[in-house]
Amino acid sequence: MTSDSEYVALRGSLGGGIASRSGVSRTTTGLEHGGGYVRAEGSIGVVRSLVGTATQLHVRLYGGAAQNAPSQRAMYASTQDPFETFTNDLFRPRDALFKQRGINYLPLGGAGLRGYQIDTPLEGVGAVNGEFVQRLTSTRGRWGRATLSFSVFGDAGVASSKMLDLSGTTLADAGAGLIARGRLYDRDVNVRLDAPVLVNYTRLAGGKGLGGNGSLARRWVITVGELW
Repeated sequence: MTSDSEYVALRGSLGGGIASRSGVSRTTTGLEHGGGYVRAEGSIGVVRSLVGTATQLHVRLYGGAAQNAPSQRAMYASTQDPFETFTNDLFRPRDALFKQRGINYLPLGGAGLRGYQIDTPLEGVGAVNGEFVQRLTSTRGRWGRATLSFSVFGDAGVASSKMLDLSGTTLADAGAGLIARGRLYDRDVNVRLDAPVLVNYTRLAGGKGLGGNGSLARRWVITVGELW
C-alpha cells in the first residue's frame, strides 16, 4: 500500500507449546515457567484520511494473552517477540547494526506502547494506539518514491505480568516523531524516529540516553516497520 492509502487491517494469531523447566531462565520474581502454554493475540488497525491524503488518522486496537508462556513467547509491551524478530538481520544477530551501543532500536510490535523498554514481557494486555500524521513533503524519481511525515502519537494499555510483578497496571505514553516511507528501487522502506517524551510508568521506560528519568523526559527510538 502507498503512504496515503486508506485501509483496515485485521491480524490475529493463536499458538501453544510446551516449555521445559530446564534451560528456561528465571524471571525477575524468581519464578520459572514450564509445562504447556497457550498464546493468542489480535488487532484491528484503521487508517483514514482527514484532509485530502496528506493528513491522516491512525487507530489500532490490540489484545493478547499468553498463559504460562516462557518469556520468549510472552506478549511484549512495545516490541515483536523473539520469534518474530528471528529473521531480522538488522537486529537478531550478535553485534547487528541495531544492537550497537547508543542505538535505541525498537522492533515495534506487540501492544505498540512505544515509550516502554524493549524487554517488557506481559501475560495479558489490552491496548489502543493512535496517531495524527501530516505529510511534509514527497518526491519520486527513477530510483522510486518517498514521503516524509510528522506524527503526534499516544498509546495506552492495561497489562498484567507475573514476570514483572504487574497486576492490572495502566501503561501509557505520548510524543511526536518523523516517518519516512517509500520504495527504493525494488524494496519498500518504512523508517520511524519517535520521541516518546511522556511515559507514565517510568520504571519500564525505554528510549533513554539523552538524560532525565521522570515521566517527562527526552527519549528517542528508531523503528523499521509499522504497526498499521
